[in-house]
Amino acid sequence: MKKLILSCLAGVALCAFGQGGVTPYAPSGDGTEAYPFEVENANHLSWIASMVNSGTDLAGMYFVQTADIDLSTVAQDLGEEGWEPIGGYHYVDGLLTKVGFGGQYDGQGHVVSNLYINRPEADYQGLFGYIKGPVKNLRVENAQVTGKENVAALAAYMFDILLSNCTVTNSVVRSTSHYAAALCGYQAWGSIDGCQVHNVTVDGGGDYIGGITSWCNEGSIANCRVSGGSITGGSLVGGIAGYVYYHGVVERSCVQTAVKGDSSDIGGLVGRISQGSISACFATGAVQGESNVGGLIGRNEASATSDCYATGEVTGTEMTGGFAGYNTYSDGVISRCYSLGKVTGGESDYVGGFIGGLTGGSIVGCYWNTETAGQAEGVGGVSQDGVECIGKTSEELKLPATFAGWDFTQMWRADDAGLNGGYPLLGWYADAPSALPQTNREPSASVLLGQGLLSVRASSPFYRISCYDLQGRLALTQAYPAGVTETTLPINSKFGECYIVAVEGAQGTDCIKAVCR
Repeated sequence: MKKLILSCLAGVALCAFGQGGVTPYAPSGDGTEAYPFEVENANHLSWIASMVNSGTDLAGMYFVQTADIDLSTVAQDLGEEGWEPIGGYHYVDGLLTKVGFGGQYDGQGHVVSNLYINRPEADYQGLFGYIKGPVKNLRVENAQVTGKENVAALAAYMFDILLSNCTVTNSVVRSTSHYAAALCGYQAWGSIDGCQVHNVTVDGGGDYIGGITSWCNEGSIANCRVSGGSITGGSLVGGIAGYVYYHGVVERSCVQTAVKGDSSDIGGLVGRISQGSISACFATGAVQGESNVGGLIGRNEASATSDCYATGEVTGTEMTGGFAGYNTYSDGVISRCYSLGKVTGGESDYVGGFIGGLTGGSIVGCYWNTETAGQAEGVGGVSQDGVECIGKTSEELKLPATFAGWDFTQMWRADDAGLNGGYPLLGWYADAPSALPQTNREPSASVLLGQGLLSVRASSPFYRISCYDLQGRLALTQAYPAGVTETTLPINSKFGECYIVAVEGAQGTDCIKAVCR
């Protein structure tokens, strides 16, 4: 039964109503930028949901999360349907209305864990059902979310805002219909930047299924990573996005997980891109589908793709290629890209080591591996106009000299550290680990992260400190051959930023999350 509480937002006429057994009450603060609302428990989150779902979008209000929030007891209190999302479709003054969170939410690197939602016939299911204000620095862990359309662990639907530096880990997202992803169910305009998805199962019951988002409509996705877990659906399925549409941009992002679709337009990075662009991206997971199946892109439609690579095994029946399944329209240009994966197709002629087929556009300065692809031709089909796709051996593809005209100063790097099996890798990734460091040990060290300084103290000697941001990029590293028990190092950190600090000692590595205070 919903409960009316006495706490009301100053200047707003509506009070908050609870959901299930959770009693919502307002956080401390006044919602200004100087004194933001401080969200520290499930009651505060429930208060936000109550305000938004009753028609008050909280636009112009500032929120900061000041503690990790465990929703496991909330799930028990709310019954089998679980958490009621912040935003979505609700009755306001007797009318069914689409309502959304319009404030600014900064998670400050904190976690919302054990989110549980089970509404297989309901749309807009996630921690947030609908956001139209920026959300950043928020982590969702161990979530189980089931819905119909527009389903995700963090935000089911976003409209023309910035979603940045957010992470979803060790979770399951299921939809009984279309538009499902781990991070954001549907992206209408706006930008997703610096977000991560790790060990998440996305099980889509229909089309438009992705790791970061299902459909990127005139938006941008940059500096994002998907690793572990799996992504499955019907058609238009991709590791980053199922569909990128009309001026949509994907750049400096990668996928290291398996992608599978039951039908067409299945890609390791993007299922289909139309009138958009992809640059400086890669995918390494296995990709499986029927038609228009590619290691990086299922269908490249009137779009420009440049400086990318795919290494995963690709399986389809027709229009299947190690890099892209199908390229079409005169604007469909793929340049300075390579593929390494084994390609298995049906009896169709439209199967190739690099691309399954093209009916327009061009392939410029691209390469495929003749030893690993298992295909006699790099390009399937009969049309070879505008094709510059060259087959090379594994050894040749490890030599920068092979890639005529490629930029090995800024865009590409030789794989001197063996991060990519010796094959060229992208400059933005060259100094980043393939995944954030992880350990099951209980930390024996303590970390204090301030603005400009990192301090570490331990009870026993440690020999190296490595600090990574949530994109896996190395912020600093320092070795101590003789071993020390404490140190303070300068770091270019800002208030609210979150880092993973790896402390390497004689007994193993401690990985500690630290938020800059």
